[in-house]
Amino acid sequence: MRRIVSIALVLLLLVPFVSAREVPYVYTPTVSETAFAVLALYKVGDYAHVLEGCEWLNQLKSPEDSWGWKYGEKPEAKYTALALMALIRGESIAEGRYGYTIDGAAYWLIYVQSPDGSFGDYIDTALSVLALNEYQKSRFGTLDVSEAISRGLGWLKANPPKNEEEAIFGYLALRDVESLKELSVDGEMLAYKYFALAYLGEKVETEGEFKTVLANALLLYATGNEAYRDALLSDQHFGFWGRLRYSPPELLEVSQVQGFDDLKPPACHYMRLVIPQEEWDRVVLAKYFLACGMEANLSGLDYDKLLPWMVAELARLKALMGQPYDSEVDYLLSHQQNGVWKEFYNTAYVVWVLRSLGVDFNYTESLNFLEESLTDSYPNYYYAYALIDFRLFDMDEAFNRTLSIIEAHQNPNGGWGYNYGAPSGLKSTATVLWALEETGIKDSETYAKGVQFLRESLYADIPDVDIAGDMVVLTNATFLLIQDGRYIGNSTGTANIAGLDGYVTIYPSMSPLTVQAFSVSGFRAGDPWRAAEEAYLYITAGVILLFLAGFVVWRHGKEKRLKPQKK
Repeated sequence: MRRIVSIALVLLLLVPFVSAREVPYVYTPTVSETAFAVLALYKVGDYAHVLEGCEWLNQLKSPEDSWGWKYGEKPEAKYTALALMALIRGESIAEGRYGYTIDGAAYWLIYVQSPDGSFGDYIDTALSVLALNEYQKSRFGTLDVSEAISRGLGWLKANPPKNEEEAIFGYLALRDVESLKELSVDGEMLAYKYFALAYLGEKVETEGEFKTVLANALLLYATGNEAYRDALLSDQHFGFWGRLRYSPPELLEVSQVQGFDDLKPPACHYMRLVIPQEEWDRVVLAKYFLACGMEANLSGLDYDKLLPWMVAELARLKALMGQPYDSEVDYLLSHQQNGVWKEFYNTAYVVWVLRSLGVDFNYTESLNFLEESLTDSYPNYYYAYALIDFRLFDMDEAFNRTLSIIEAHQNPNGGWGYNYGAPSGLKSTATVLWALEETGIKDSETYAKGVQFLRESLYADIPDVDIAGDMVVLTNATFLLIQDGRYIGNSTGTANIAGLDGYVTIYPSMSPLTVQAFSVSGFRAGDPWRAAEEAYLYITAGVILLFLAGFVVWRHGKEKRLKPQKK
């Protein structure tokens, strides 16, 4: 048998690894989303995904075993408390993996508690009390945190909540079921209320579609409804839960560049959460809503409050939707001065739209203005529309001048910033590349370097684990091995998985991009909580030890006072 395993391992190492996938890597892990997802999935017995979330929390912690809302942010009690609660559950699946971190997090919370009993703001304090209470009841805590809990509860009782979220978490920490039931909330705050009630043992039934990761995690915890689990897992990325690293409009701009259409689904998923606030917002965001198959409300807009390019954009979008756009065109034609709309960019954009719509207009003055006003000091997206205009009207000299400016403004990394010398950005780079495509300049070093910048910024190569019998191989990966509910060690590059509950793959070992948990015989969870009698004895022992320590100090002081002094 050992010989067969050895042969399988040799064969795996000899096979070139060609199973890497270049995939969009556009999310960032956040502590609250990941921690609440872990709590919910643990409750429904989805232990593989629990371990994935816990490993990401391990990656996000500070050296002091504390957490901010994401990696590198200042640690706060609320996020540390949530991570502590999640890791307690992970420890019950892989005992020995998170124990030191659990103690470290509890110690950090005690350390930051103020003399008045608070841990920061109201939610910091409520969640810290909740987490320390779990820590005290768990089998994995070694510190006595009863005094910290008592002081935190005292602060919560003395300081009323100021809003619905504070009220929900405050009542939860105080275990005030009746006040929770009486609290009237709507929208996504309902998810928080249902979570709190379920946590306190109340039966909760709800239905409906909620948009955010947090809401789906809270409702899965509250109800166990499979629909919320499916929604939650659809928002898991590379083992974590979090937020889009970039704005949805930025990614949609990039998705217009050839070869980047796979960025559209994640961007559209988050466009659901975008709500226009101003009239100009409705115009600017409309094309992104339409690109995602969503409705865009373009009625009742006051053109006098919009820039000319925005009115032109309205005409373009209405044409795409098959709606009349005469009023927009009439407005533009009546608000130009000698073929100019305000300045360079507005004029370039309006000319592009009117020409694309086949509007009968004498463009000579507009084009003369653009050519005469062409300098190298504009934002880079100005040149994109000028380049298209000059190509549309066969103005070769102006076209080549514009192209030369674009080439000169390209940064060494291949991207373009807002203007010359600015750091490369997704939107500016995508707009310039789109213009190069529209004008037939794809077969150029400038275009290729721009595409490479976007690829390196937005994609990652994620290889698959190779499996042969009882051996798994993934170069530059760490395998965490779990057997009989315990973490038994790790290995790098290869692992024998025979007899394991399962294993967790972290790739790459340093600065991970992805975490995947794989079941072998099946992950299992031990009870993370002490028996009631054991918890009582644990607390009592802590009190006795404190008393004895105090007595020893008192006795030592007394003996010192009574001891004759040498003269």
